Amino acid sequence: MTIPKRKSFGQHFLHEKGVINKMVDTISSARTIVEIGPGDGAITEIIIAKKSPKRLLLIEADARLIPNLKQRFLRAEILHADGASVQIPYKDWSFVSNLPYNAAAAIVMNIVKQGPKEMVIMVQKEQGERMLGRNGMSLLTIATQLYAKVEKISTVGRGAFSPPPNVDSILLKLTPHKQYSSEENEAVMRIAHAGFAAKRKLLRKNLSIHLGQSAQKIDECLQGILGRKNARAEELSIEEWRTLHSCLQGK
Repeated sequence: MTIPKRKSFGQHFLHEKGVINKMVDTISSARTIVEIGPGDGAITEIIIAKKSPKRLLLIEADARLIPNLKQRFLRAEILHADGASVQIPYKDWSFVSNLPYNAAAAIVMNIVKQGPKEMVIMVQKEQGERMLGRNGMSLLTIATQLYAKVEKISTVGRGAFSPPPNVDSILLKLTPHKQYSSEENEAVMRIAHAGFAAKRKLLRKNLSIHLGQSAQKIDECLQGILGRKNARAEELSIEEWRTLHSCLQGK
């Protein structure tokens, strides 16, 4: 029996074999692979066939899909959990997911912070382009690129999914940075959140209001980094956000 897709889970199952093969081929050979939102198992069966991982963890939020997954994939570990908060108990693991549209950003940020070897993800095109920084810097761009190098693999048309979404999708590979600590990234994100708090306000105003830093110190840092103090949050690069954090900390 076919189980109806739930809008509340943002379910658009990937069925196009060529796209699935490209997605799985993008994963390096890994002993452990984690997949969030396996749905009907279309990606899962190709992972097993092509990668033969020693350990495969499937994380599914829709309890209706669990019995079928258990029946089909006897050697997989299957967990009923929310991908936006689940904790992965492994080291040296790769992540793959056709991410549900309504929770993609939250899942990406939860997973990337846990230090996977790599992430191969399908997201809606507009969201993926924000992660890539194609349309200027946004809070999602910063949140993603602080933690990982983001690469586009391909654009995927809506016909590759069932039911077809109203937008195209994009396949991305994220390779987490190793040289920055989670604590440092979190500290930079706190500054970025403050900087984007009110889009119509200049960065210096937002930082002054939401960080409690002196206006003089903020102006000195912005002048030193950008050569001007009247900048907006979307004008700073990732490295400039890192430098701003160091300057405000007096480093």
